Amino acid sequence: MQLIVACCKTVEDYIKQEAHLKVRAPERCPRCGKLHTLSHLGYYPRGCTDSEGKVREISVARFECSNRRHTRAHTVSCLPDFAQPYRIVNNKTTEKFFNGNRQSNDIVGRHENLRSYWRRFSDMAKRLRQTVGCALGRAPPKEPAAGLWRRILAKYGTLANATRYLVSEFKITCFGTYACHSPAAQVA
Repeated sequence: MQLIVACCKTVEDYIKQEAHLKVRAPERCPRCGKLHTLSHLGYYPRGCTDSEGKVREISVARFECSNRRHTRAHTVSCLPDFAQPYRIVNNKTTEKFFNGNRQSNDIVGRHENLRSYWRRFSDMAKRLRQTVGCALGRAPPKEPAAGLWRRILAKYGTLANATRYLVSEFKITCFGTYACHSPAAQVA
């Protein structure tokens, strides 16, 4: 399972401060609901762009639940909120592109990625509206994706905040629903 956690504002700070070493296990296992069952398992590498658009490798903390009721090992990873699940471009750059910026270096070098992100967001707009319902306020009839994007920013302020909230409350991101954000069926 993957949780989105508030962290450093940038990839550079995360790497410089070795923030992955400071990530603590969630108090409660998101799968079984038990308190204090998660222990540090290690880290896995993944790429994320920095403020210049260069891909940097970050380490993502993983934890394992010690509750023996799970039929198999259960792990939880804590993705820093500057990164978007299953996307290499950081949230701040994605947000700038979605807001119309086409000039900055981080965008120019990742233009094709960002165009595909917008297409994916546009494709997800109807599903997002259905899943989130009125949490973003009432949608006008036949609202285009750009209108939904503006409502998301008005409600959450940033893509990082929106992703953290959408994953924790609705098990969805602006780009898709992923099995890693939904706990498996509760173990009896």
